[in-house]
Amino acid sequence: MTYTETGFLSGSLGGTSFTNAAVTLRVTADTANVQYSVHLGAIPLWTNVGVTTIDIVGFETATFNGSGSFGAFSMNMSAFLPGTAGVGIGEFTTMSSVLGNSQTAELNYALATEKTFTGAASNSNATYSTTLGDLIPTGTTGNATFTAAEVSAVPEPGSNLALLALGAGGLTLRRRLKRAA
Repeated sequence: MTYTETGFLSGSLGGTSFTNAAVTLRVTADTANVQYSVHLGAIPLWTNVGVTTIDIVGFETATFNGSGSFGAFSMNMSAFLPGTAGVGIGEFTTMSSVLGNSQTAELNYALATEKTFTGAASNSNATYSTTLGDLIPTGTTGNATFTAAEVSAVPEPGSNLALLALGAGGLTLRRRLKRAA
């Protein structure tokens, strides 16, 4: 599954500041690895750890690294905010959100099916290690959109070569039939 969160974030990356920059976070993870726990004694929490990247307008793509576990999360916050859930991408060692949103569409989303949620953007003011230096988000604006989509299968090189050979053979046959006519 590929989880994507888009929104607008302010902060700094590798010591360079940005304000209200469009950001896209992506996590690629296997749904067989979704974990369930209860956070703060009352919040049902689903997490799925995977390779996590961030694209910030004006910067190269950065990959989160360091000692933290990054991935997608979904939590039912009804115990504190009735009828509210949160989804997003975060770091699970410190339980902080790089970018998330609050929504009321589905309180018990378990990260295993294709979904899209849009809601008020939020983040934790923490420091995250990336391949481009530390990411230090300081705030969000507007809404953020979380999307979970199945990863498309990529054909193997052998299949591509077979299709290419079949196409070339068809063109050759067509040319011969045209000459014979």
